[in-house]
Amino acid sequence: MASIVLSDPTQERLERLFRKEEQPEARKILIDASSGYESVFGAVSGDSLERFHIAALKTSKGSLEKLRLSADLMQIDYRDLLVTAGFANDIKAHLKWLPGKK
Repeated sequence: MASIVLSDPTQERLERLFRKEEQPEARKILIDASSGYESVFGAVSGDSLERFHIAALKTSKGSLEKLRLSADLMQIDYRDLLVTAGFANDIKAHLKWLPGKK
């Protein structure tokens, strides 16, 4: 399995939501949550992972604990995560969301 890398749009949103000292943990949470996708679903495109990652970031509201919960939801049923984030009906909605700087 190829290693997971956060996209530039995901990284930008992560940096806006989390304090510098929290960013490595936030990255780890997202990467760990998506590491099993290939074994479960076959190949998952980077665009799909980006959408899931940004949905998890949005629903976290800048809280590591909420990000962990969002990452858990991503693993259980990513569709519920997309609905919760408001990204279910538009495959580019995640790119339109940009949080304010923390």
